[in-house]
Amino acid sequence: MLYTDRLTVAGPGLASFSFPEDTALFVVGDAHGQNQALRDLLSGMGRITTPGLKRHLVFLGDLIDRGPDSLGCLKTTLLDGAALARADEVTFLPGNHELLLADTIEDAMTGGNAALGYRSAGECWAMNGGAMFLAEVFEHLGTKAPAGAAAQVMAFAEALPHPGHESFLDMVRSWPSHVRVGDVLCVHAGITPKKPHGYTLDLDQRSHFDTDHYRHWAWLRDAFLGWQGGWPTSGAKDDDHGCLVLHGHTVPAGARGSKLTDGDAVASVFNRMETNGRVCLDGGAAREVGCAGAVITSAGMRVLFQHCEDLSLEDAA
Repeated sequence: MLYTDRLTVAGPGLASFSFPEDTALFVVGDAHGQNQALRDLLSGMGRITTPGLKRHLVFLGDLIDRGPDSLGCLKTTLLDGAALARADEVTFLPGNHELLLADTIEDAMTGGNAALGYRSAGECWAMNGGAMFLAEVFEHLGTKAPAGAAAQVMAFAEALPHPGHESFLDMVRSWPSHVRVGDVLCVHAGITPKKPHGYTLDLDQRSHFDTDHYRHWAWLRDAFLGWQGGWPTSGAKDDDHGCLVLHGHTVPAGARGSKLTDGDAVASVFNRMETNGRVCLDGGAAREVGCAGAVITSAGMRVLFQHCEDLSLEDAA
């Protein structure tokens, strides 16, 4: 696993940044079915010592789709994640892929095949890695998929882990849009500039696939990624106090197919604090590059990165 030196939290609106002195926050970005890299990242987090601090682990969503082992990623995070990272508390945030799958299951339950057709959430999910995930689960079960799209989705959903909940759908619907620890805001895709945070973060899960799509916390891109005015809670541009946003969803240009070789390279790719007040933790798992994460305490932050194919610092030298 690669990691940066300790980074000072600095940037627009972060002059009075604060973080609980009794907490270590561990954040994991998009895994997209790359289960081995995910497990290696979590195990690496588990080796980081934080004497006397409460360890809070947050998953930013998009655990599934596009990679070879989405089912494994779900089992790792839901069943083993806390133990691997030695976390005292775990928070799961849904990404757009979990929301598309939840919509697909809900549509299959209520509208059957008719609700899974052209331009539906089910079609979008299937075209963005869902069909591969569906086939993976039936191969794991060792059974043939039933006839009919709705029947396939329902049988598939029954095989998904959902500890502590009646179903996978109920579990995803219980996940919050974001979590804030001190002045660190964790969200899947981002928040809208020049608006109170609630303008984005209060949107319902189900609105992500309709008219709110362009500003939804699970889908935001251009407006969020290009903004350099900081993230004050009130949304006022001249408010000096803001938060640091940790997010996934969009692979940084430097992680699109290239091999990162050391901590300095990791920092240059994922750290956008000084210009944008954010850190991106999408490590390019959907492109078979790797999984990214971060650890934050009151002393500063480190960004972590695990290649899909293990590449140690010694190998890279």
